[in-house]
Amino acid sequence: MRFLLQSCLAAVAGCVALAGLLHTPTVSAETVAIIGTGEVANALGPEFAALGHEIIYGSRNPDRESVRQLVAKTGATASAMGQAAAAARAAIVVLAVPWNVVEDVVNNLGDLSGKIIIDPTNPRIVGEDGLRSYAVDPSNGELIQRWVPGARVVKAFNTMTWETMVDPATTGGPVSVPIVGNDTAAKATVAALIDGMGLEPIDVGPIRYAHVVEGMYLLWGNARTLGNPFNYHLRRLPESGAQAGFQRQQISNEAWTTPFPPVHIVGNLYHVGTFDLGSYLVTTPEGHFLINTGAYGSEHLIRANVEALGFDFNDIEILLTTQAHWDHVAGLAEIKRLTGARMLAHEGDVASLEDGGSSDFRTPKGAAAVFEPVTVDQRLQHGDTIELGGTAVTLLHHPGHTKGASSFTFTTQDGGRDYEVLIVNMGSINDGVKLLGMELYPEIAKDYATTFAAQKRLTPDVWVSSHARHFNLHDKYEVGDVYNPERFLDPDGYREKIESYEQLYLKQLAEEQSAR
Repeated sequence: MRFLLQSCLAAVAGCVALAGLLHTPTVSAETVAIIGTGEVANALGPEFAALGHEIIYGSRNPDRESVRQLVAKTGATASAMGQAAAAARAAIVVLAVPWNVVEDVVNNLGDLSGKIIIDPTNPRIVGEDGLRSYAVDPSNGELIQRWVPGARVVKAFNTMTWETMVDPATTGGPVSVPIVGNDTAAKATVAALIDGMGLEPIDVGPIRYAHVVEGMYLLWGNARTLGNPFNYHLRRLPESGAQAGFQRQQISNEAWTTPFPPVHIVGNLYHVGTFDLGSYLVTTPEGHFLINTGAYGSEHLIRANVEALGFDFNDIEILLTTQAHWDHVAGLAEIKRLTGARMLAHEGDVASLEDGGSSDFRTPKGAAAVFEPVTVDQRLQHGDTIELGGTAVTLLHHPGHTKGASSFTFTTQDGGRDYEVLIVNMGSINDGVKLLGMELYPEIAKDYATTFAAQKRLTPDVWVSSHARHFNLHDKYEVGDVYNPERFLDPDGYREKIESYEQLYLKQLAEEQSAR
């Protein structure tokens, strides 16, 4: 076990390249129990509360004045109670207690099955020279997982000071937070908390590597003792041939980054995206299609949804996209790297995908990339069909929104009948786009008109779209609803949606023509 630590730390860049940085969006509001009221609790509690979470401090003496002050500092929704009572009310439990009492604390918290347990503890023995060394075998993180096998333990926040947790900007640069755990969805949730605090989460494997992360603390702490303080910043290696840097766009629509459970649409089609950004898994016995990702960090939420459905994320074989805008493709390069999937796209969007959006017709020549470029393995044209595991997906070129904007059709079986499925890219017009005089896309008005005419001729049984709001997902489905593909049979809604976007197009076209 110790050899693994030495090997990993000696080649940390390689470990980072394999693991991948997690740029994960904010998670939906959860109740978080922070067990303990010391420095780590004082740091994490207010930070998590600022992200919209309800905080309950678990204390042996919740009426103590210092605890009252901490609750007041944390905010109006914060409270304090006994440790077991706090844990019982929370979905996430933080063990902000000394490392040598963790076992007793855990054993007295009650049933922790299904809860996310965040372990920021650092077991250590301090020698006469002031240097730290291992105090437990194999690690606290692994032991906690053994003590509560039904919980989802994530090791995190143990390689920095509490001051850094409160204000990462004081370090003068980015700070990485390595995390380990066996549950992908739990790690995505913790990564979202870390990202929301202004830190950089990085997944370095399952809980069996907790001793590596605890070893990173030993090196960090010993360097401070020796007068050589540092913070961890682990920079991911770029994909071979890809552009290393890009300018992240501000995400102003919270629905783009709000996690949403996977939805079984019909047959072998599943929605695995966020609350508003549509990402679609089409499963087959020989591997899967993934159509669209989402904004920055969406790959980790998509992975969690795919695995929650019981499918292997690494079985994704084909990547497709309905449009080459960053809010739908920012995770493609990472998913391609993780799965080895092939990237296929309409030829009209290839340039933008491969240069990170810098050649998008809306941006001036020479503009910076806005997402990580992804290499396209095969260029597609209208009518091309991609076959995998008995499912044949056909691309329909519907330009206007982007030059290579695409919709996809295929047939699926469910309950003894065939369903014609359409994943349609709506002809919406982004702010700032002109229909007349668009220098880098002079034929845009004609393309939109062609797209509306083509889409009105389609008669799908089931249709979904690039945004959940485009096909009224949240009117048709609520979390917890039983599977029923009939809810997505909506021919009238399809025609109304196409016609509504066409009317917006005609209105803007008329206004631009009258202004000339």
